[in-house]
Amino acid sequence: MLFMIGNAHLDPVWLWPRLEGMAEIVATFQSAIDRLEEYDEFVFTCSSASYYELIKENFPDLFEKIKKYVKEKRWNIVGGWYVQPDDNLPSGEIYARHALYSQDFYMREFGVRCETGYCVDSFGHNANMPQLLKKGGMKNFVFMRPQQHENPDIPILFNWQAPDGSEVLVFRIFGQGYTALDNPVERDVVLLEEISRKRGVNLMCFYGVGNHGGGPTKRQISQIIEMKRSGHELKFSCPDEYFEHIRKQNLDIPKYQGDLQMHAIGCYSVTGKVKALQRLAERELSCAEKYMSMASILLGTDYHGEEIKRAYKNVLFNTFHDILCGCSIKRATEESIYEYCEAISTALKIKEKAMLRIAKNIDTMVDSLLKEGKSDFITWEEQGLGVPVMVFNPYSYPRVVPVQLNRKYKKVCDHKGVEIPCQYVRGEFLNMEEGEATLFEAGLPPFGYATYWIYGEGKQKEHQKEKFAQNPQGRVLENAYLRIEFDEGSGSVTSIRDKRTNTEFLSKPSCIPLVVKDETDTWAHNIERFDVESVNMSPQSISMIEDGPIRQSIQIKYNINQSTVLQTFTLYSREDFVRVSVKVCYSEKNTLLRFSLSCSLSDTKAFYEMPFGHLQKSCSGKEQPALRWACLHGYDHRSAAGIAVCTDSKSSFCLSDDMLTFIGLRNSVFANHHGKPAPDVEYDYTDEGVSFFNYAVLPYTGDVPFEKINSAADSFAPADYLIDSYHQGGLARANSLFHCSNSQVVLTALKKSEDGEGYVLRLNELKQRECSAKLAFMGTETSLHFMPNEVKTIIFKNGKYVESDFLELNQ
Repeated sequence: MLFMIGNAHLDPVWLWPRLEGMAEIVATFQSAIDRLEEYDEFVFTCSSASYYELIKENFPDLFEKIKKYVKEKRWNIVGGWYVQPDDNLPSGEIYARHALYSQDFYMREFGVRCETGYCVDSFGHNANMPQLLKKGGMKNFVFMRPQQHENPDIPILFNWQAPDGSEVLVFRIFGQGYTALDNPVERDVVLLEEISRKRGVNLMCFYGVGNHGGGPTKRQISQIIEMKRSGHELKFSCPDEYFEHIRKQNLDIPKYQGDLQMHAIGCYSVTGKVKALQRLAERELSCAEKYMSMASILLGTDYHGEEIKRAYKNVLFNTFHDILCGCSIKRATEESIYEYCEAISTALKIKEKAMLRIAKNIDTMVDSLLKEGKSDFITWEEQGLGVPVMVFNPYSYPRVVPVQLNRKYKKVCDHKGVEIPCQYVRGEFLNMEEGEATLFEAGLPPFGYATYWIYGEGKQKEHQKEKFAQNPQGRVLENAYLRIEFDEGSGSVTSIRDKRTNTEFLSKPSCIPLVVKDETDTWAHNIERFDVESVNMSPQSISMIEDGPIRQSIQIKYNINQSTVLQTFTLYSREDFVRVSVKVCYSEKNTLLRFSLSCSLSDTKAFYEMPFGHLQKSCSGKEQPALRWACLHGYDHRSAAGIAVCTDSKSSFCLSDDMLTFIGLRNSVFANHHGKPAPDVEYDYTDEGVSFFNYAVLPYTGDVPFEKINSAADSFAPADYLIDSYHQGGLARANSLFHCSNSQVVLTALKKSEDGEGYVLRLNELKQRECSAKLAFMGTETSLHFMPNEVKTIIFKNGKYVESDFLELNQ
């Protein structure tokens, strides 16, 4: 028997702008209602909570009809997420919000909770998806990509298991598509009937006009009715009914572990600005919630839950695979940028309110002095007593954070009055004679803040350097942990050496910007790697621009044709990884810009970060998606060692036996879907112009230091601080509101619960190793047990911890 799934694949944005997509949603939903009224047997299936919200807000009569057919189980809501997102690029917390907001909407409006995840058009699926689906209330999943010719090893029907042990029942759309014109359905029916007989399992057959909407047509429905009459065993149905049927069959269903890849490798590197804004929005929204929670706990201030939800929904919509993957037309891409900026702006304003309120309630009085009014251009200092600087930490582990104050100060002290090293560096502005800044490193407690003091008067102390061995030509960065050498002729990094173990990590010159010819379409269909003609960019200059007790920096400028790349390598005194900031002015069409490290390791394997976890894969040399980092792990001639690269906005990595590569940008024609650009046409390209990004190189010896890599990936966030004044207050000058006994467990989110009666803590195990941890929050402790890469949602209410899920339902 074939279960006939009448569906409408709706791309709200792709080769059309958003407004056109919204109009097609309305038209398609109306068409589905018409078919339901005309054919008693017909059943309709559609996903994406944002579509239903659109109808509810603008077309209430149509929405009431949908509710009627949902109640009659003839309209099946699938995909308990806001859209069909890309399933590789968003953070784990984004999937949690997809489920939280969407399933809540479905329960309130329809009285149902989606049981079937539905990403039929998304380009690949990370290995942690079963956990993300299960904790979002779903037990089934339907997908199509990668298709058979892209990965023949994936079964049609299987139980998919995540590292934590979560399982979902999965159907792979096989032997057909799910979008078509108004084509006859006989071909698909005959083909799938044959596959069903050979494999001994009933299958789903999808039909309906899609991409630009439409849904099942009268012609298709009539053909199915006629084929049923002629003896074909067909059933108008929906995915929920199909999966329930399969479970009752007690079949021997295979188990599958790992990700479901790979389709269109170019999607993870093209349109870099959208991907950078996604990463920035994720970070700022998370921090905004944590600071709101901090202010609410400490001061009882208001919590802006509805504001943050609206901002999150902007981001959720733009995780739609054709938006986040960079496949849409330029106009649609620009529209997504506006929405990201609105979300980020909302988060920044919420952060500001929370930090201001906390800071103004910290007791900063000195020797009973209370003087209103400013005596200085920027600061409030009186009688050389110093000025307080509050530095905040939204992360659940202690951090050392560089803080740059854009003015020269005499000295810096911690909250206990102990003077700490500082360094003068180039500031962010030129204001008459000013232009230098003061840099210091703030040690911060977990999820809390600390107060530092800056002084503008008194005798200036000489800033002494540590006794590092310096290259006279300024071609070496060195601290107590690492020595990094550069070649002036090529502009390459020639050596990264761990001074503690004398381990050399590079086998060849590395980190030179490499321009690779790329004449594929925007998606880069039908290839596995970018390995065609390439050329290194040429160095124009190399110079040491900073050399002090806090940090050293070497800046290298490269060029090719009319394009330039400026890389600034920075080594902080207390860090055992090197940071690299990159400014690119790019005009090379049909190319990509790659950065590579040649590693002196043997017997290597690859690790890639995925949402709420990581995945180990072979060093195949194929392009692979990752979140913020990838790691090449193996052995030097003595022991285990490796090298990780973290980025703030790049997600396309390629790891071979001795090479770790990532793509900095990919400059393709917008929305070129298998097309051939005409030579005499000036097209718009996805990544031309000026762009900025950061990456970090973390070498290590021993086992893969997942906690350290996670911390390095978090380090791209600039310090959250404010320069304050003297005032009384009820808060201490340093405070920590959360503690975890096990460093392999981190707090990924802290927010008020949706009912406003408690706090939600989201925690993630990093090492993919089973463990236990003790938590302390708001004066109350608890112990938790974690499976590998498990994410736990805990509701803290009335002094008690209750384990929940993404939907914030008590277990």
